[in-house]
Amino acid sequence: MPDHPTCNDWCLSAGYARGNQVGTAPFCGGKCDNAPACFTATHMLSGYGNSCVVGTKKCRCWSDAEPADEATIEAAELTRQLDAYAAGVPNPTE
Repeated sequence: MPDHPTCNDWCLSAGYARGNQVGTAPFCGGKCDNAPACFTATHMLSGYGNSCVVGTKKCRCWSDAEPADEATIEAAELTRQLDAYAAGVPNPTE
């Protein structure tokens, strides 16, 4: 996987069929919409684009079948890590 994976790259590596990033700057409002895995997108993802003034972007992972238990555990851990990172990163527009 590249140093800065896309949302789709990350989802594929976690065992999902595909991933997509939602929320358009400046008023992002990305939602998980019942995706099996979903986390707050940050500049750590390639293709993040412009920063949000309000709201957040989300990376949503989708699949026809649930990933293996190990992948689920890893995905949940990465979700917590990325959300914690996003919470600690100041908004460059402020």
